[in-house]
Amino acid sequence: MITVLEPSAHCVYQRDCEGGADIPFAVRISSEFGGTIEARLLAENGGAIGRAIVNREGTLSTGIREETLVTARLERVSAGTREGTWIAGGFERVPTGSYRMELFVRDGEVERESLCVEAVHVGDLWVLAGQSNMEGCGKLVGVEQPEDGICCYYMGDRWGIAEEPLHWFNESLDPVHWRVPEEELGTAVVCERRNRSIGAGLGLAFAKEVRRHEGVPVGLIVCAYGGSSMADWGPVRMDESGSTLYGALLRRVRKLGGRVKGCLWYQGEAEANERDAPLYAERLRTWVASLREDLRDSALPFVYAQLSTVHFMDANSSWWNAVQEEQRLAEEALAPAAMVPTVDATLSDIIHVGTESMKEIGRRMAWQALRIAYGRQAYETGPRPGVMRWNEERTLLRLEIEGAHGKLRDSDRVYGFSVEADDVSVPVKAAVSQDGRSIELRFEEPVSAVGRLRHGAGFNPTVNVADSKGIPLPVFGPLEI
Repeated sequence: MITVLEPSAHCVYQRDCEGGADIPFAVRISSEFGGTIEARLLAENGGAIGRAIVNREGTLSTGIREETLVTARLERVSAGTREGTWIAGGFERVPTGSYRMELFVRDGEVERESLCVEAVHVGDLWVLAGQSNMEGCGKLVGVEQPEDGICCYYMGDRWGIAEEPLHWFNESLDPVHWRVPEEELGTAVVCERRNRSIGAGLGLAFAKEVRRHEGVPVGLIVCAYGGSSMADWGPVRMDESGSTLYGALLRRVRKLGGRVKGCLWYQGEAEANERDAPLYAERLRTWVASLREDLRDSALPFVYAQLSTVHFMDANSSWWNAVQEEQRLAEEALAPAAMVPTVDATLSDIIHVGTESMKEIGRRMAWQALRIAYGRQAYETGPRPGVMRWNEERTLLRLEIEGAHGKLRDSDRVYGFSVEADDVSVPVKAAVSQDGRSIELRFEEPVSAVGRLRHGAGFNPTVNVADSKGIPLPVFGPLEI
């Protein structure tokens, strides 16, 4: 007699700046129905915060009980058809939290049918975009466990509790995500669901950390695609929603109301080459500006990862390091934005971050989101290179570290720093200063010429400078000294 079209279980509606959102309801009733529909919105503790009764003609009654705190609205009632009548309405200004919606079909005083939509949330939506390390390629062993209030808008345009893996490309409604021809999708979906063993990512750990601090439901809108370049993400053909990555992202966000709390981004591996690395910074700035413009949020928080290590052999690492440096420098240009270092991650294969490190990166992204999107002043950027000062003999260079949480972790020996002068490598020993606020670089001979300092150079450097929360000093350089 009644079919619920909206809301769906485990959906998340983006709250506004005042902490509320509208929760719509849409139902289809059979053509022979002649009674009333009662819709109730109940909080987690069972208390009703909204109640509405709608008859077949669309007359809406609300505020029937004293506990009604939100207002119901009626948007439309369609003309009766063979399939039935559509009724759409909703509850306005619902506070942040988790709810369930109950619907009762009555014919006079007789209850004919009842339905319940569990776990309807008002909270924050975050977009997950980029390439394979945002998609998640960790082994599905020891993964982050699901949690109530942490939800995912999967690629089939369906809501569910967030559970690894989050990305299921062949189930997408957008052909740009399909990994096989259309005629093979059915078989591919069945096989993947049965056999998949790779796919752990950072999104679930991110969402759980945000929820732990903010106490709000979190919905993840998954949009990443392995191997994608900045050109693949270009907004030029954004109206071709099904055939471009950017268009698919916008389609899905707009379907959910067009507003999100922020965007997580992990991409750049595809740009680490002679052709694309010099263009990376400008392409990234253009992409972020387009996203903010198209989502009508000029201050949309943007949290992104710096490239991690990679196990390439006999290759030129300069372009890899060049992209890492552009990512380090982009924070100010992209503000409000935050870069998350990943140079200390362990890999599950030659290029993809492993499961445990994925969880750690997700938490680091959450800390930065808490700082730039939620205004949590307890969180810093994490270690960043600051002012450099020589002693008079130019045998000791002191590198101040900014943005660290507390002091730098002490170590018997500090790794990862290299210096060149006149294109020749200069021997250097590094140590954490006694006050834990800087790095001291000592040279065997005075460095008379202008030199260049790097940290984390190469594909797979050994680094161990980190702050009290374990956030590493990012890859940087060359910096002139």
